[in-house]
Amino acid sequence: MTIILIPCLLICLVSAYYVVTPLFSSEASYAGNITQASTLQDQRERCIQVLRDLELDSSAGRLSAEDYQKMRASVGQELLAIVDQLKLNQPS
Repeated sequence: MTIILIPCLLICLVSAYYVVTPLFSSEASYAGNITQASTLQDQRERCIQVLRDLELDSSAGRLSAEDYQKMRASVGQELLAIVDQLKLNQPS
């Protein structure tokens, strides 16, 4: 019984090593950066669409000039912050 148990335990330990090792590699961190960049790209596209919608609403008269300026400034600041983050995550 012990003769069978030792090789099984060894196989389990080696398997666990190969499963856990990639979780701590730099590639896992690289994958995280890709995911973050993808999310930032989505947020950037959303901000651009909001700016387009604001422009359309303003030109159609559904927004006052004051509201348009306030909302455009707010979304613009958010967009600049997102672009700055994208630049920081960009590989050199």
